[in-house]
Amino acid sequence: MAIKIIAILVDDAPIAPFSEPIEAMTTLDSPSMTEIVITGVVDRPALQSYLMLISAPLADAYELIVNNPPVLQIITGTAGDELPPPVITPEPPRLQATAAPWNYSKPDGGIPTTGQIIQGNLTLKTLSVHCIDAAALDQTATLELIKQGDFIAIDEVTWSVDASAYHNVDGERWFDFLITPADQAAVEGLVVVSITPAAEIPVQPPTPPPPLPTTTAEWQYYKPASEPPWEPANGQIVHPNLSVDTLRMSRIDYAAVDQSAVLDLIIQGDNIALGTTTWTVQIVSPTVGWIDFIVYPAVQDDTPDQDVVPVTVSRPAPVRRS
Repeated sequence: MAIKIIAILVDDAPIAPFSEPIEAMTTLDSPSMTEIVITGVVDRPALQSYLMLISAPLADAYELIVNNPPVLQIITGTAGDELPPPVITPEPPRLQATAAPWNYSKPDGGIPTTGQIIQGNLTLKTLSVHCIDAAALDQTATLELIKQGDFIAIDEVTWSVDASAYHNVDGERWFDFLITPADQAAVEGLVVVSITPAAEIPVQPPTPPPPLPTTTAEWQYYKPASEPPWEPANGQIVHPNLSVDTLRMSRIDYAAVDQSAVLDLIIQGDNIALGTTTWTVQIVSPTVGWIDFIVYPAVQDDTPDQDVVPVTVSRPAPVRRS
């Protein structure tokens, strides 16, 4: 009698000790059954021991269906057989950085022919790459590995691939790549095309902003009730009644000192303090004569209109998380 055994097998992974013997994890109720389902996850030594245990009294042969994701392995054997080694799933091929020649052209339409890359004037977001490059080499194996996030570059332009599609029409084979940005390279004709997987594009850490020195100077605090425009004169901060989330700050303070060197360092998250109010900067919009700061909270300070007051700009210390 042959018995079919279905198990979930885990290879090369630590398995916690079973809380009960493997025999208790099966649906085998009587020797007459021809299928055993092991309902737990087992490792290879435990399964081997179990097969040795059940084969002799129950069967001359067995068929073992091993669900070892992502492989479904069917093993046949007889009493006392050793389990075969696990099936090794090969790594899928990966895109390698490649450079090859193509003839780059920018027509109004059409499909690429041998050795061509087309980026049409009317279809700027599509790069059509023929499978045969300008050196008559078949690049299909490389082109079909290009996925979303990979990069194609010609001269000074680098495109990020958003999607791809393969075509075979009238004997011409090519890939269409949907790309960003929708910019054309300046060159035409024979070019070297660089293809780079996303993982190989180094991600540069963000450049930290230059430090903001805590600085105090005086401005005239002006709270107009009128309609715009609200253009500050030298030495003024304009904080309109109709736009209380905006501080419009002259680059020149009340002492006629140009504070641009400090004000241009202010970024989101920095603080501006005046009177009893400290605002947190949300958005910075510089102009030639002043800087607009969108701030929170969106309130005016109690300082009387047009009083000259000290104003302090600062950067809060970073919050450290333990």
